[in-house]
Amino acid sequence: MFLLGHSSWSYLISKATGQKLHVNLPLYLALLSGVAPDFDIYFQPYLQHHTYTHSILILGPVSILLTYKYKKLGAAFSTGLLSHLLTDSLVGDIPPFYPVSHYTIGLNLGIPSLADTILETGALLLVVVYIFRNG
Repeated sequence: MFLLGHSSWSYLISKATGQKLHVNLPLYLALLSGVAPDFDIYFQPYLQHHTYTHSILILGPVSILLTYKYKKLGAAFSTGLLSHLLTDSLVGDIPPFYPVSHYTIGLNLGIPSLADTILETGALLLVVVYIFRNG
């Protein structure tokens, strides 16, 4: 998934979590949470894309630490962070247990593909609707 899709889905998921937890996650954090796992592309060839930063063995403990330190705000941010794994596994695959295992899971709907385009533009439209309804 591309930047638009990741940031849109993380916005929707982290803001919904924030509402349930009665905390207002700032816009920039809601958008950042979904794209943060892709920071590894800036460190190639030292850090291969879709490895450590796409593993629940890495992002799980990071999410737990964020939630512990920042409480409800950290939990809302963490759901946006973990949404990255979900959306990447829809259009491609992820190694959920990297570096312990190189096994990957995902639907592999394709990127770019019609499915990816629908998921990304659909998320953007939902964001627009959400913003207009909630100010």
